[in-house]
Amino acid sequence: MVQVGEKVRALKAGDRVSIDPNIYCGECDYCRGGRPHLCNYLQAVGVTRDGGMGEYCTVLGANCYTLPVELSYEEGAMIEPLGCVLHGFQQINIWPGASVLVIGGGYIGLMMLQMAKMYGGTPIVVSEPDMSKHSLALQMGATETVTPAELNERGAGRFDIVIECVGRKDSMTQAVQMAKKGGTVLLIGVSAPDAKIEVSPYDIFSKELTIKGSFINPHTHD
Repeated sequence: MVQVGEKVRALKAGDRVSIDPNIYCGECDYCRGGRPHLCNYLQAVGVTRDGGMGEYCTVLGANCYTLPVELSYEEGAMIEPLGCVLHGFQQINIWPGASVLVIGGGYIGLMMLQMAKMYGGTPIVVSEPDMSKHSLALQMGATETVTPAELNERGAGRFDIVIECVGRKDSMTQAVQMAKKGGTVLLIGVSAPDAKIEVSPYDIFSKELTIKGSFINPHTHD
């Protein structure tokens, strides 16, 4: 931080901080009900407000979290996406020995993989079309890596927990198909607002599937 406003009390120039970009109104029913991420008037630095990718930007003091001295700037940069991952894991019931499929071997997918391993999931399979990402997923703790085509070849209904981190129509459809009876599907990948997928209501009914969404990072940044 290079400068603070006169009403900011908890921070000073020179502090190293992590920024939660999400700004809630604090007054709507969702904010008052403890679900501020569903705020009717949600704003975000770098999305609805300027900043985020610039060399300098202005943020609210309440959205700044002081970095402990033992954390580097690089590690601090991981806090916001990790907060989103933590919120995602609050949406699902994962237990030691649960079979887990992570669809997408990008940044969020690899964080989801590491969290699933910490929770005791096994096996943990990562589906990723880019073969260059497979070795890193294995280093991060994946039991196995496959391509989406290989996953389809092995048949549907094989995983207790399926975490979709891509947001594409084909990968979201595949996520539902790959959940076994009693399974849970978590959609955390950001899809296009007009994207549509086809699912079988009978499969959801007969397999007692749980399909959940996860949006940003309420109460997890700190």
